[in-house]
Amino acid sequence: MLGRAVNSQRAARLRGRGIKPRPWQGGLDELSLRKGHTYRIVVSDLVRDRPIWFGGTDRSEASLHLFFEWLGPKKSRKIRLVAMDMWKPFRNACSTYVPNAAILYDKFHAMRHLNEALDKVRRSEYARLSGADRKFIKGQRYTLLSHRENLTLDGKRALRTLLKANQRLHTAYLLKESLASSGTIVAKPGHGSSSRTGVLPWRVNDSTPARSSPR
Repeated sequence: MLGRAVNSQRAARLRGRGIKPRPWQGGLDELSLRKGHTYRIVVSDLVRDRPIWFGGTDRSEASLHLFFEWLGPKKSRKIRLVAMDMWKPFRNACSTYVPNAAILYDKFHAMRHLNEALDKVRRSEYARLSGADRKFIKGQRYTLLSHRENLTLDGKRALRTLLKANQRLHTAYLLKESLASSGTIVAKPGHGSSSRTGVLPWRVNDSTPARSSPR
């Protein structure tokens, strides 16, 4: 990430240049200045592959507002895509200042939220079921959340049995894998979402019937 590549001395020089670029595609990241929670925001021009702004007092929505105020509404309206992690203050600021820009999410953070959502489905199914249907879920958290290629032969067999036994988990797993296999995860302009996690464009409907366990 950009925040790991730009040191504090270089960032200070960027802040003092006072040159307003014309970004069409922007990247947002935070830079840790020292141990603890001391952050500054770094904004980059992805087309020109260079940082263009460093500032704020933390990584809050208010700090990112300072960038858009510096850039001005006319140039802000020209931004068509913003790359970021799934930090909510960044999403909120972009919804306010660049509502028509697409959002390109950092895949690492997106996958973390996908796994959290899948694990919520696993826990809810374990609580809902009993007896033979429940036994296929017990102790399978690692199996369900791991990449299939990292599983042992026994793990792959357990995963097949679990997904065959439970329709809701099967649906949630396929949705996670379909997004994981894509090169990028992009939110459409407007940045809306109806997911349980608040940031992902899918959910498993509570009315989805569970399959009976294999005999």
